[in-house]
Amino acid sequence: MTPRRLLQESDELLFWVEECLVQEIRIVPGWLIPRLTTVLRHAHPELPGKLGRERRPEHVMELIYDAQEALMEKACISRQISRDTFD
Repeated sequence: MTPRRLLQESDELLFWVEECLVQEIRIVPGWLIPRLTTVLRHAHPELPGKLGRERRPEHVMELIYDAQEALMEKACISRQISRDTFD
């Protein structure tokens, strides 16, 4: 997946995690975890380890923000490389 696609996925995950907070759900549903770990793993190899078994929405949101930061940097680098290739 490209960094931009992973950013889109992280936005969607953030929506669902925010819904957990709004609905006062105390843990992130299990069906989101595989998608979440995929984004975290592609963003930075240490992020999935920080997730561990922790599934509180507040903690998961912080990890998504960390992933988005790393993915933004990767997207900018990827875009610059593409630009340099076609110039």
